[in-house]
Amino acid sequence: MEIAVSRTGGVAGMTRTWSVRVDDGQDGAADWSALVDACPWDEPAVPTPGADRFVYVVRAGDREARLGEAAVDGAWRRLVDRVRDASRESLGG
Repeated sequence: MEIAVSRTGGVAGMTRTWSVRVDDGQDGAADWSALVDACPWDEPAVPTPGADRFVYVVRAGDREARLGEAAVDGAWRRLVDRVRDASRESLGG
């Protein structure tokens, strides 16, 4: 499963994307699956008012969610942070 997080916006309006590939049987695959399953994919997106805010698009397999930065908390925050950290580790820092 490919898990990707794109963050767009902020003062510069730039897009950053982090991703990780998790295959069944891979070490830690069950942990990744639990993180993905813990996210409330079916809840409606709540817009985040204000200028220069970030918007996140999170994809995991065939699931996708678009979130304002205020909505990236709890399970979403754990997934976003883990994907970002794993992506940086795979790039050597």
